This record gives sequence, structure tokens and C-alpha cells, in this order.
Amino acid sequence: MFDNLRNKWRMDREREERKQAVYDTIKSGSEQQVKDAVSALYTKDMDDSDKGWAIKLAIDRQNVDVFRTLMAVINNPNQLVTYTANSYSYKFSPIDYALNERRTHDIALFLATDPRTEIEGRMLDDAKKNGMQGVASMLAKRIAEMRRDEADKLDREAAGVKPVAVTAPAEPVNDSNLNPGESWALMSKTSIAHVTSSEAIGRKLTEIFNFESRERVLITENLKTGAENMGKPEAFDTLTEGSIKAAEAMLRQLNAEAGRKTFTL
Repeated sequence: MFDNLRNKWRMDREREERKQAVYDTIKSGSEQQVKDAVSALYTKDMDDSDKGWAIKLAIDRQNVDVFRTLMAVINNPNQLVTYTANSYSYKFSPIDYALNERRTHDIALFLATDPRTEIEGRMLDDAKKNGMQGVASMLAKRIAEMRRDEADKLDREAAGVKPVAVTAPAEPVNDSNLNPGESWALMSKTSIAHVTSSEAIGRKLTEIFNFESRERVLITENLKTGAENMGKPEAFDTLTEGSIKAAEAMLRQLNAEAGRKTFTL
């Protein structure tokens, strides 16, 4: 019996050591090291609490590339962050934690543009309050889209029309096909965001392509100061055809419903 207990204690200790090694890698390791460490441990040793703690550490680090790498493995933008500090228990969604506790713009933006992220109206107020104008813009568009969908549903119910099933969105873009610091994210059924970030020049550029209004909006951010500048909407007619076609291709890939539409370029 004692041999069994000792063996169990040893296995538990080794499991905790493996988890701690993953946490340490998230705090300071490279993107590839984080991916390798989490992938090796994820399926057998990490429960929901462990995943939430890993997400918290990645947000605390405030490196969007490391966070994106971690989330590609965990694959749940709504995995709760839970922890106890000073005798108090805390529970946050990742976007709430990024918006309010750490106030990290890039990670909040990444989560806000993931169509799977569950959002609430108060998050828009939080983004505005904390000076995250780019995040606020994306949240406002998503909330407006949600309200339009709700209005459409109520209209159908009032008219006695059954809703039409919509094919689920495609899988997220494969990061291996993108340049370092580049990402695409679906904002609504008809709009998509293209984000490029360069530590070398200390700037980040977010292009929001809206295929309903046929306009692009540019948001630039100083990575050192966090200062943002949002440009005026530009008509697609003033842009290069290649940039619009690339945005349209990504929109079709990320949104199966958009894939059935024909856009005027």
C-alpha cells in the first residue's frame, strides 16, 4: 500500500513540475518553446483551471504573439481565468482580464476580433474607459452586428418564419502562412481586420475592410506609447485591387456565409 502511495505522490509531483515548467516557458520563452511545451502537456495534464492560469500568465506577459501561440493550442477564447490572491477568489473571461486587469491593447484586440469570443455591451465601455480605441471600434461593430441579428430573429418570429441554418465559420487562418507579426480576424459577416505589427519600427497597423460599406479604415498605434490614430474611411475605389482581393479571400475563408456572396470590387 505504501509503495502505491509513494508512486502516486511521485507522479503527482512530476505532473506539477511539468506544469510549472510550462508556466515558466509562457512567462519568458519563445513562441515555439511555448507551443512545444503546451502541446506536450495539454492533453494529459492540464485541466480547465490550469488552462485558465496559462492564459493569465500569457496576458500578464503582454506579448500578443506568445498569446496567439498559446490560444492556438487551447483553442477557446472563453476559457475562464480563475485564481486566488490575498484570500479573494477571482474569475474573469480572457477579454475581461485583458481589458481591465492588465489593460493590454493588442491581446484585447486579438480576442475582440475572434468571432467565438463572447462579448457584452459593458466591454465597449471598458475599452473606451481604458483608452483602447481600436478595441472599442471592433467591439462596437460586433455589438451592432449582434443587435442586427437579434432584430432579424425577432422579425422572423413575428412573421412566423423559421430561421435558416447557417454553416459554421471556417477554421481560423493557419498562422504558418502569415508573416511574423501579421494576423487576420473576422469582425462581422461582412468585415475583416488585417493586423501587422513591427517591433523594429515600433508601429502596428490595423486595416478594417468593410465589404458592406465598401470602405477601409486604418488604425495606427505606437507600440511604445500606446498612442493610437484612426484614419477616415477610404472607399475601395481608391485602394489597390490586390489588397481588396486579399481581404475578400480571407473573409471567405473565415466566414462560410460570406463565401456564398458575391462582392463588387
